[in-house]
Amino acid sequence: MSDIQSSEPAPPQTIKSDQNSTKALVISSKKIVWLDELDQTAYEVERVETAEDGMEQLSSGNFDIILIDDDVLKKDTATVAREIKRRVPIVPVLVLSSNSDQEYQTDLIEAGVDDILTQEAPSETLLRRFRLLLRQRRQNLALARRNQNLHSITMVSRRLHNADHPASLIVDAINTLCTAFSLYGVAIAINQGDTQKLYAGTAGVNDNRRLYESAIPLHNYDPFLQCIRSGMSQIYRDLNTHPFYTPIPVLPDTHSAIIVPLTYGEQILGALAVFNTHERSFSPDELMLYELLAGHLGSAYYNVRQYYAQDVNYQSARQTLRAWQRLTTVYKPEEVASSLCELVQDTRSVNNALVWLFDTREDAEEIITNTSNDDVADVFKKLYEDGHITRILEQFDNRMQPLSFLIGRGQDPLNAMFRVMGGQQLLLIPVVGSLQLLGGVFVTNTVNMSFSTEDINLMESLTHAAGQTLERNTLITAMEEQTGRLEAILRSIKEGIFFVGGNNRVVFCNPQFTEVTGIPPSQVLSYESDTLLDQLASKANNPDLKAQLQEALKQTIESDEDTHEYPIVETYLEDTNQNIYIEFMAITSHDAKSPSWIGFLRTSKQGSGIQSQTQQLLRNIIEGIGVPYTQLHSSIITLNEHHGNLSYRKREQYMTKLEEEADAASKLWSNFIQIYNVETAGLVLDREAIDPYELIDDLLNSRSLSKYRRRVHVNVQPPRVNVEVDVRYIRIAITNIIEFIAWLSPSNSPINIQVKPQKNSVSISIQDKSAGLSAEDVDTLFDPMQQNQLDSEYSKLGLYLSNRIIEKHNGELDVESRPGWGTVMKLVLPTVGSTPVSVEKPFSVTVQSQQPQPLSVIVVEGRKSILSRLYDRIEQEEHKIIIEHSAREVLSDLGLAHFDLILLDQDANDNNVVGLCRDIRQQSDIPIIVVADHDNEEERVQALRTGADDYVVEPFSEDEFLARMDSIAKRKLIVTRTQPPMQIGDIYIDFARRLVYVNNNLLDLTTKEYELLRTLALHKEQVLTHKQLLEKVWGPEYREETQYLWVNVSRLRKKLEPTKESPRYIQTEPGIGYVFREP
Repeated sequence: MSDIQSSEPAPPQTIKSDQNSTKALVISSKKIVWLDELDQTAYEVERVETAEDGMEQLSSGNFDIILIDDDVLKKDTATVAREIKRRVPIVPVLVLSSNSDQEYQTDLIEAGVDDILTQEAPSETLLRRFRLLLRQRRQNLALARRNQNLHSITMVSRRLHNADHPASLIVDAINTLCTAFSLYGVAIAINQGDTQKLYAGTAGVNDNRRLYESAIPLHNYDPFLQCIRSGMSQIYRDLNTHPFYTPIPVLPDTHSAIIVPLTYGEQILGALAVFNTHERSFSPDELMLYELLAGHLGSAYYNVRQYYAQDVNYQSARQTLRAWQRLTTVYKPEEVASSLCELVQDTRSVNNALVWLFDTREDAEEIITNTSNDDVADVFKKLYEDGHITRILEQFDNRMQPLSFLIGRGQDPLNAMFRVMGGQQLLLIPVVGSLQLLGGVFVTNTVNMSFSTEDINLMESLTHAAGQTLERNTLITAMEEQTGRLEAILRSIKEGIFFVGGNNRVVFCNPQFTEVTGIPPSQVLSYESDTLLDQLASKANNPDLKAQLQEALKQTIESDEDTHEYPIVETYLEDTNQNIYIEFMAITSHDAKSPSWIGFLRTSKQGSGIQSQTQQLLRNIIEGIGVPYTQLHSSIITLNEHHGNLSYRKREQYMTKLEEEADAASKLWSNFIQIYNVETAGLVLDREAIDPYELIDDLLNSRSLSKYRRRVHVNVQPPRVNVEVDVRYIRIAITNIIEFIAWLSPSNSPINIQVKPQKNSVSISIQDKSAGLSAEDVDTLFDPMQQNQLDSEYSKLGLYLSNRIIEKHNGELDVESRPGWGTVMKLVLPTVGSTPVSVEKPFSVTVQSQQPQPLSVIVVEGRKSILSRLYDRIEQEEHKIIIEHSAREVLSDLGLAHFDLILLDQDANDNNVVGLCRDIRQQSDIPIIVVADHDNEEERVQALRTGADDYVVEPFSEDEFLARMDSIAKRKLIVTRTQPPMQIGDIYIDFARRLVYVNNNLLDLTTKEYELLRTLALHKEQVLTHKQLLEKVWGPEYREETQYLWVNVSRLRKKLEPTKESPRYIQTEPGIGYVFREP
C-alpha cells in the first residue's frame, strides 16, 4: 500500500515543537503519510503546495531539510531544486519521485538534489533515509561551526597577542568575542588578591564607550570567585538565579552563562564569562570552545601585561629620573605644581590631570592649582570651597593609597569633575611629605584604557618626587633660617669664634674674630684651616705660632673627653696691639670621617681662665650646636649641588638622614633659645590651668613624640587635678625628658608614665627598663658643665633646660637609676592655687604736676568688645591704641616696647582678669584699668589687690572714662613722667619719652636695659645690691637670678661706655652690686 494518498490537496499545516526541533519544508499537494510518523515534538513540518509558496517560506524562515514532490512540479523539479540550492546551499534537498528515468535522475543530482526517494519504497526505508540525511546535515553543521570557531579563535588570539596595553587587550577581547561568537556580552575578572578587577561590555564597546569597570571584593560564593579559586568551569542556564551573583549594570538581560578560569600555565589569572539572553542558551558542547578560548586569552593577557610592565618600568625609570632632574631646579610651590602636572600628563592612560597643593606661605592663597583646562580648575575650587574635597581626603588611610572613583549616579559632586575632565575613572593620588599631606593629583583615564598598577605606581613615584621636593625646599628654607638665627647669636658673643667642619675647611667666623685678629672673613671662609693658622702666625709675626697652634689642636682632639683642661696658646698681635689667648674645642660626631672643631679667641687672660657659670654654659651650648651646624651646612650644599645625580634609594636615605639632622638641629636650637632666655634674657611664665594627663596625651600625639606613641603606657591615678603652668615651657621640659628616656631604653621597650596627685602637687613619673645609669651619670645628669661618658653620646642641655623650667614653676625634678632596674625621672608640679604669688612693690618718689601727653595704650579686647565704642574718641585725643586678644600677646608686647596704660576687658578671652592683672604686675608697673559690663564685688576687690589701678563698670560716659584715663596717667608720672631730663657726662636721659642719647646719638635699648639704666641713674652715687636691682627691674621672684643682671649690665656698658675695659658710669662694687657715678 502506497504511503501517498491521492486525495484532495491538504491545507498547509505546521507541526509545532520546541525551539530545538528540526524544521522541514514540504512542497507537495498531497498528504505524505510516512511523515506523520515523525515525532511531532522533535520535528516541525511546514507544508506548501506550490513552488512559489516554497520560495516565500525560504525567505522567511530557517529549515533543516526540504522535501519536493515532483508530481507537483513535474518537469520544473530540477529548476526549483537548483534555485533552492542557490539560496540555501547547505540545506539538504530530497525529491520524492515515481519517475525512474536515469537521465531525469541525473538532471536532479546535477541540480543539487541530495537524495531521490521513490514513492513505492516502504515507509521505514523512506524515514531511515530522511533521518540519515538530517544526521549528516547536523554533522556538517557541527563541522562547519567547529571550523568557524577555530578560525574565530585563531583570529581572536592573533589580535589579542598584538595588543600593547592590558586595558586595550581586554576591550578588544570583549568586542571581538561578542562579534565573532554572537554573544550578548562578555565579562573578564582579573584576580588582584583580596579584590577582583571586573571588566564587562557588549559588542561595539570601542565605539560607544560602554565598558564597565569595577574593583570590589566579591562574596566567597560569588560564581566568579568560585571559578577562580576552584579552577573549574561552570555553565548556568540562568545566572540571575544564583543567590550570590552580583548583576552587572551594562548586562541587564543576562541569563545563560559560561564561566571558565583564565589561566597561564598553572597560574589562574582570573575568569572569563560569556553571556547570552533567554532566547539562546549555551550547550555543553560549547564549554570546550570557551575553555580553549580562555587559554589563548590568558596567555595573551599574561604576555601583554609582562611586556607592558617591562616597558612601563623602563619608561617609569626614565620619567622618574626626568622628574627628579626637573624638580631639582624648582623652588616655588607654583613651579612644582606646574612641573608635576606636565609630568603626569605625559603618562600613558592619562586623559586629563589637575595638580593642587596646600600653600603654607604667609599672605598666600590656601591652595595652588595647575591644569591645562581652566574649567577643571574652576570646578575643583568650587568643590574645595563647598567642603567636598575635605570630605574626600578623609577617605585616605594611614598608607595614603590612591583613591579611585567611577562615574556616580544622582548628585555625586565628583560628577562635575568627570564632565570637565572626561574619562570613566577618576584617580586621586596624594602628594605627601614624610609626615603630612601636601596636596594631590586628580587624573582621568583615556577612553577604554583603565589605569594599570604600573601606571599608578609611576604617578605615585612622580607625586613622591614632588613631595620630596616641597619638603626639601621647606627644609632648606628652615635650615637657612635657623642657620641665620644661629649665626646672629654667635655674632653677638664677645669672644672671637670660628668653626672648622669635617672637611677641614672654615665654615663660620663671627665679627669679633675679625675685630680681635684683624683678619677679614673673605680670607679664611671656605679655606682649609691651615690658611687661617698661617694668617694668625703672620699677624703675630711669629713663624713658630702655627706649629704651636697645631700641637694645641692635636692635644685637644686627642684628649680624654672626661678632662676639662684645654691647651691655651698666648700670643701678641702687632696689628691690633694686644695679647690674645687661643683655645680649641673638639666637636664630637660619630659619623664624621675627620673631626670638626671650634676656635676661641679672647683678649684678656682672665677670660681664658676661670669663667662664670653662664659663660661656661654658653660654651657647652656652642659645642652642642656646632655638630648639627657643620653637618647641616655640608648637607645643604650637597643637597643643592648633587640632588639630581642621586639614585632613588640614595636620595631616600639622604633625605631621611637630612631630616634626622634637621630634627637634631631644631631640638638643640630650641633648647639653646630657651636656655638663653632662662639664663640671660629672663623667663616670663604665662601660667594657665591644665590637666597633666591631657598635656601628656597631646604631647604623645605631637610630631616630635609620635614615634614613641606605641611604646608609652600612661597610668593616671584619681582624682585628676589641674596644675597651673606655662604650657609651652612645660611641654618643652616633658618632651626633653621623654626623649632622653626613649634614647636610654632599648628599641621598642615599654616606657611607663604615671600621673599621681599628692598634697598640693602632682607627680609625673617617667620610667624605662634600661640597664640603668651609673652613679656618676646620675649626679651630673642636670649639669652640662660636668663632662663624662654620657656627654659623648647624648647632649644634656635638654635635661638642664627641663630642670630649670621646672624650678621656675616651683617644682622639682629628680632621677633614680640602678643597674638592671632601669631609670625613673620624677617631676613634681604644684596644683592650682598652691603656687605662691609675689607682687612687686614699686619704690616711692615725689610726684610733680605735668601736662598730660599722648598715651600709648594696650587694649585687651573681650568677646563682647565693650571698649570698641571708645576707640574713635581715644584716638581723637591723639592716644595710640594697640588691640590684643590674650594675656600671652600682652606680656609679649610689654617685653618689646614701652606702653603707658592697659585697658583690660573683664570679658577677656583668657577669662581670668585677676590672673592677668597679677601676671602684668609681676612684669611691669604699667597702670591697668579693668572695664566690666556688670559689677562683681569679689572680682573687683581681687583685681584691685593684684594690680589693677581702677575698675570701671558699665554704664559710663565717654568723658568720665577719658577723665579716669588722664587721672591714672598723671598718677603714673612717678619717675618717668615727673623726673626732668638728666644729663650725666655724655649721657642724656629723657624720662618723659624714655629716650637715651650718648654724644647726641640715640641709643637702641631694650625695655630691660632702659629700666636698669633708669633705676641706676635715679639712684646716682648710691650702691644698689644685686637683689635690689633684680627686684626693681625684673620683679621679686628674680631676686636670686644674678645672671640676668650680669648679662644686661654687660650689654649696657657696651652701649654707654667709651671703653669696656675701664667703665666710667656703671661701676662694680665687688660682692655687693653696682653704682652709677658721674665722671
